[in-house]
Amino acid sequence: MLAKGTLSALTISRELSIGRTKVYRILDKLSDKALVYQKLGELGLKFGATSQEELKNLVANKEHEVRRLQEALPKVLDILSTLVERDSSSSVRYYSGQRGLTTGDG
Repeated sequence: MLAKGTLSALTISRELSIGRTKVYRILDKLSDKALVYQKLGELGLKFGATSQEELKNLVANKEHEVRRLQEALPKVLDILSTLVERDSSSSVRYYSGQRGLTTGDG
């Protein structure tokens, strides 16, 4: 799309030898990430690539998200380790057959 401009899903499908329904799914994902835009033309919907700056922004946002998760990881691990260390007196038991149907009264 960067080289050829706006194209229909059918044209993209033919150029890439991919089924048109799969092309629509891919275009939807790219559109959600602001990497593709949609334009209603005389012959229907056409798709085009957004600027390369959008891709740079997407990568920068993902990098920021990873840094934030890395910073939070030690605290999460501390919380999880305290949960593991706790002694739980409850347990779950599963019974099958007639033993599982009796109430224990008799």
